[in-house]
Amino acid sequence: MPLSAPPLCRWPAAALLLVLALLHLPGCGGEATMGGDGTVDDDDASPDADGDGEPAETDCDDQDPEVAPGLDEVCGDGKDNDCDPSTACYGIAHAATTVWVDPIEGQQDAVSFYGYSDDTYGGTHGFSLADTLALALYRDDEDLLSLLVSVDGEDDGSDGSLTMTVTDFGGASVLVADEADEAEEWDGVITLDFDWSSCCVDGALIGPLDADFCLEITLGGAQGLGGGVRAWESEEEATFLGEPEGSIDVCVGE
Repeated sequence: MPLSAPPLCRWPAAALLLVLALLHLPGCGGEATMGGDGTVDDDDASPDADGDGEPAETDCDDQDPEVAPGLDEVCGDGKDNDCDPSTACYGIAHAATTVWVDPIEGQQDAVSFYGYSDDTYGGTHGFSLADTLALALYRDDEDLLSLLVSVDGEDDGSDGSLTMTVTDFGGASVLVADEADEAEEWDGVITLDFDWSSCCVDGALIGPLDADFCLEITLGGAQGLGGGVRAWESEEEATFLGEPEGSIDVCVGE
């Protein structure tokens, strides 16, 4: 005849008390308890309301899974994606188009990188584009930013002209102008009068830019710039922004 456990009512009182005590012990290895809503509360876990894997205590916005330390900053979305307010975005806006650009990084100071030469009458040859106003940001080994302006293109057989009026440039100045009489500065205004021939690149270098810079550039008198305005998003890609007229804003953004 198989053995079976006696009913609880026939167990000795001491054994019965021991069983009831065991039924009230917490789960092995933890401090978990059953909440009133049927969920398990773990005292060892930190809240993570947005489920992005970053605890609320170190997540600068625990209501948004697109914001947490270690994430890549997404320029233009208005969020501090990497929870680091010092991460800056740089935008070049023209004709209702904004391009977020990565500065060209270099070990040279900006003037050396620009590379003006009397032999070639111009600089920024690596970032010049035929019949085009090309803009790029350059960051040197001391973390200083400058704006590179390149007009036309090296030895492309064309000529032309352009006037650029720059305002709100803060503490920056014209570090290089390809011709001495091209640039004038006064009372927060820079005027650059470019006039190039078929042999040469024209351009200028403005810097170093303030930490919160926002340059406003007005274009006028454009000739020989059928390629329009382009911004170098990176060292490999220049994006078309529009025709060489109206205004351009080069600013720190979010």
